[in-house]
Amino acid sequence: MFGWGKKSKDEFETEIINIESQHVDDDDDNDSFTYHDGDDDEESEEEEDVEKLKMIPLFGNEEEEEKKRAADGIDDIIKMYIDESGTGTTDDNNGEEKKKKPPKRKKPKKKHKKKKNDSLWSDLKSFHAELLQYKCIGPCLKCLTKLCYISFFPCRLFTRLTCCLANLPPCLFVYDSFKFVFCCILHLPPCRLFYRFVKCVMTLPPCRFVYKQCNRLPWKNIIIFACILFFSGAMAVGGSYLHYLYQITVPEEEDWMWGLEPTSWRYRPIRETLASVSGKEPFLTRNTPQHRALVYLADEDAKQLDPYNHKESMIQRYGIVVLFFALNDKNTWLHRDYWMSKFHECHWENVICEDWMEGGRKVTKLNLYSNGLLGQIPEEIGVLDALDAIDMTNNTCTGTIPEGFEQLKRMKELRLDQNNFEGTIPDFLFKYKHLEILTFGTNKLSGTISPNFAKMDSLKKIYLENNDFTGTIPKEFGDMPQLMDLMLDENQLEGIIPTELGMCSNLEKLGLYSNSLTGTVPDELSRLKKLKILYLDHNSLYGEIPAWIGGLTRLSE
Repeated sequence: MFGWGKKSKDEFETEIINIESQHVDDDDDNDSFTYHDGDDDEESEEEEDVEKLKMIPLFGNEEEEEKKRAADGIDDIIKMYIDESGTGTTDDNNGEEKKKKPPKRKKPKKKHKKKKNDSLWSDLKSFHAELLQYKCIGPCLKCLTKLCYISFFPCRLFTRLTCCLANLPPCLFVYDSFKFVFCCILHLPPCRLFYRFVKCVMTLPPCRFVYKQCNRLPWKNIIIFACILFFSGAMAVGGSYLHYLYQITVPEEEDWMWGLEPTSWRYRPIRETLASVSGKEPFLTRNTPQHRALVYLADEDAKQLDPYNHKESMIQRYGIVVLFFALNDKNTWLHRDYWMSKFHECHWENVICEDWMEGGRKVTKLNLYSNGLLGQIPEEIGVLDALDAIDMTNNTCTGTIPEGFEQLKRMKELRLDQNNFEGTIPDFLFKYKHLEILTFGTNKLSGTISPNFAKMDSLKKIYLENNDFTGTIPKEFGDMPQLMDLMLDENQLEGIIPTELGMCSNLEKLGLYSNSLTGTVPDELSRLKKLKILYLDHNSLYGEIPAWIGGLTRLSE
């Protein structure tokens, strides 16, 4: 078949060696192919046949038959090897040998790694199949699956963000500590009972689906991140509480925000301090004297008083600043040197201060005579509780006499004449125990002259001329022996001149002209030996001029 007799000895030995080497190479290269029939004896016999075949002398003239027998045995062995290994075949048609190429080693198929999105989608499909039996949630199933699919991307992003923190030693320590405590808790009987209950519930299809998705989440990173958020929040809350203890800046009521943005960190604490003086309402709108003063003290004042440690100084400065903004709206002040400067308010022009027993310096006198004041006196003037003298004569102040004057218990001189004040004389003025001079002349005050003037034991001078007072002259003036000046000219007073005025032994000035007084001049006025000025003209008095007038030696007018 192969023509073994025509081959030489060397060719035959070479062919056998190639067959053996080919068999060995195939065993080494192809991991999936090994020549094993499961019988070790047959394999050993074949190897012995090959070895014996090498020992047979093949090229002798005497031994032709032995060569043929050996060639036939070798042919069978080679054919067996060829059929087993697939390294060659015979072509009966052509009678020629054709060697087959050794089969290429098949590479093992790589398993297709499913992407997370694909695995999630397959889980959703299986979950969809399980939920088909629940008809009540069928309409919402499609929306639910899409929502779960879309929400997977943030989970991946969250994993990448937390992986950096998860490997830090402090985070690992926190995670291990939490894991230890959690394991200890799980071994408690109630927890084990709860675990069994949850295990039963998790057998339901919806729960199994949720469990699969949750099992993919990086719980380690999530727990560490949650711990970080917890401790960060605790530190933030603690810091906020300490800040709240240091300075209370957040109001309790919603309307306490006052609708205006704070201009600086000093704005709110100063506003809290000043609210005890002015209330909330003046700060609700801009451009009020109170709000302008607040902004000035918070941002513009070069002195920059501490709103926590110098509250009294802040309130006093606030009262002066509000007075300036209220009476200088159109920049009409004539004398204002050092006003609104970095210097202490006691150094401002026409402001006089004294050292106080409680410490510091307080404003005691305001001399704003003929200074171009225009507007209403603010109520905040009452915070200057150390004031004992105010002189605002010859200005253009309007409105009523402010109620803030009630807090000025130490007032000795109150000069508000030659302005445009309206209304009546407030009753709280009669509570002044130290007031000596009261001048309200040349205004638009009205009403009656109160008999309560007699309660003011220190009052020496009363100027109420050129107003719109009506009624009669109170006879209680006779109970004021300390009275020196009583000017009631140019009003609308009626009745007679009370004889009790003769009891004012220290009276030096008496002005009653331009009224509607009637009757005669009482003889009791002859007791006023210190009288220098007496105005009784432009009235409805009748009778003769008293002769005792000549006995008033100090009388000049």
